[in-house]
Amino acid sequence: MLTSQDSIGPQGSLILPKLFRRCTDYLRSRNPRETLPEWMERKGDQQDDLVSVAGAAPVRFRTVISQAGDRISL
Repeated sequence: MLTSQDSIGPQGSLILPKLFRRCTDYLRSRNPRETLPEWMERKGDQQDDLVSVAGAAPVRFRTVISQAGDRISL
Protein backbone atom coordinates (compact mmCIF):
# COMPACT_ATOMS: atom_id res chain seq x y z
CA MET A 1 0.00 0.00 0.00
CA LEU A 2 1.29 3.43 -0.92
CA THR A 3 -0.03 5.72 1.78
CA SER A 4 3.12 7.56 2.84
CA GLN A 5 6.90 7.41 2.58
CA ASP A 6 6.88 4.97 5.53
CA SER A 7 4.92 2.42 3.47
CA ILE A 8 7.91 2.05 1.14
CA GLY A 9 10.65 2.73 3.67
CA PRO A 10 12.80 0.17 5.55
CA GLN A 11 9.81 -1.25 7.47
CA GLY A 12 7.49 -1.11 4.45
CA SER A 13 6.94 -3.30 1.41
CA LEU A 14 9.68 -4.69 -0.83
CA ILE A 15 9.82 -2.51 -3.94
CA LEU A 16 11.99 -2.32 -7.05
CA PRO A 17 14.38 0.69 -7.12
CA LYS A 18 12.88 2.29 -10.23
CA LEU A 19 9.35 2.05 -8.84
CA PHE A 20 10.57 3.23 -5.42
CA ARG A 21 12.00 6.43 -6.94
CA ARG A 22 8.78 7.14 -8.85
CA CYS A 23 6.64 6.51 -5.75
CA THR A 24 8.82 8.79 -3.63
CA ASP A 25 8.58 11.64 -6.14
CA TYR A 26 4.85 11.02 -6.60
CA LEU A 27 4.19 11.27 -2.86
CA ARG A 28 6.01 14.62 -2.76
CA SER A 29 4.36 16.30 -5.74
CA ARG A 30 1.05 14.65 -6.64
CA ASN A 31 -2.21 16.48 -7.04
CA PRO A 32 -5.15 15.38 -4.89
CA ARG A 33 -6.85 12.25 -6.27
CA GLU A 34 -4.13 11.82 -8.93
CA THR A 35 -2.99 8.23 -9.44
CA LEU A 36 0.65 7.27 -9.91
CA PRO A 37 0.14 6.48 -13.64
CA GLU A 38 -1.66 9.82 -14.14
CA TRP A 39 1.13 11.65 -12.32
CA MET A 40 3.77 9.90 -14.46
CA GLU A 41 1.92 10.85 -17.65
CA ARG A 42 1.69 14.48 -16.49
CA LYS A 43 5.41 14.57 -15.69
CA GLY A 44 6.30 13.21 -19.14
CA ASP A 45 9.64 11.69 -20.13
CA GLN A 46 11.24 12.74 -16.84
CA GLN A 47 9.17 10.17 -14.90
CA ASP A 48 7.43 8.10 -17.59
CA ASP A 49 10.41 6.73 -19.47
CA LEU A 50 10.48 3.70 -21.73
CA VAL A 51 10.93 0.22 -20.23
CA SER A 52 11.28 -3.16 -21.85
CA VAL A 53 9.73 -6.16 -20.13
CA ALA A 54 11.07 -9.64 -20.95
CA GLY A 55 12.61 -8.44 -24.21
CA ALA A 56 9.33 -7.04 -25.59
CA ALA A 57 9.14 -3.74 -27.43
CA PRO A 58 9.66 -0.76 -25.11
CA VAL A 59 6.54 0.78 -23.54
CA ARG A 60 5.92 3.71 -21.22
CA PHE A 61 6.59 2.79 -17.59
CA ARG A 62 3.10 3.93 -16.52
CA THR A 63 1.52 1.30 -18.78
CA VAL A 64 2.97 -1.57 -16.71
CA ILE A 65 1.78 -0.08 -13.41
CA SER A 66 -1.61 -0.77 -11.91
CA GLN A 67 -3.14 1.21 -9.07
CA ALA A 68 -6.26 0.32 -7.09
CA GLY A 69 -6.70 2.79 -4.25
CA ASP A 70 -3.45 2.69 -2.25
CA ARG A 71 -2.19 -0.54 -3.88
CA ILE A 72 0.45 -0.26 -6.58
CA SER A 73 1.59 -3.24 -8.63
CA LEU A 74 3.55 -4.00 -11.77
